[in-house]
Amino acid sequence: MTENNTREKIISAMYSLSAEKGYDRSSIGLICELVGITKPSVYFYFKNKEEIFLETIKTVFHDDISWIPDYKDIKDLKEYKKVFRKIGKGVISGFHSDTERQKFMSELSIQATRIAAVRDFLNVHRSKRLEEMKDFVEHGLKINAFRTKNEAAKIAKLLDITLLAIGDHMMNEPPSNGIAVWNALADALLKEE
Repeated sequence: MTENNTREKIISAMYSLSAEKGYDRSSIGLICELVGITKPSVYFYFKNKEEIFLETIKTVFHDDISWIPDYKDIKDLKEYKKVFRKIGKGVISGFHSDTERQKFMSELSIQATRIAAVRDFLNVHRSKRLEEMKDFVEHGLKINAFRTKNEAAKIAKLLDITLLAIGDHMMNEPPSNGIAVWNALADALLKEE
C-alpha cells in the first residue's frame, strides 16, 4: 500500500463505520480490520480517532464547496431560474440517493454537539456555503430576477435554511417532495418569465 492510499483507506473506513455504527463505536481496531493494517500504522497517519473523523468530514465536504453551477454569465431570468432549480435538485437528489451519506450526516450532526473541532469546521463550511449562495443571489438581484429587493444575505440564509430543512426530512420522503418544495420556493422568490 502506498502512503497516500493507506491514508485514504483509513478515512474511507471511518466514513463507513461512522455511518454504520456511529462515531463512538468506530474504534481504531475496527478501522485496522477494514483497512488490513495494524494500530501503529494508523497512528503514523493520525494522532487519534477524532483527527480521523475530522479528516473524513473534510473529505466529504471537499466536493461540496463549489456546488453552485457557473452562473456569472447569465443575463436573463429563464436561465437564472434554471440554475436556481438545478441547485436544489442536485443537492436533494444527491443526498437522497446515498443512504450511507444520510447516516454519516446524521452522525456528524450528533458529533458536532460534542466535538469542538467538528463544530468549528462545520461553522466555517457553512459560512463559505452561505457566502457562495449570497454571491449567487446578488447576481440574481443584479439581473432583476427576484420579486423582492431584500438583502442578498437574507435571501441566501432563507435558501440555506430551506435546503437544511429539506435535508432533515429527506430520510423519510422521496426526493421529488423535496424538489417540489425547492421549486415552489423558486416560484415564490423569482419573477415569472
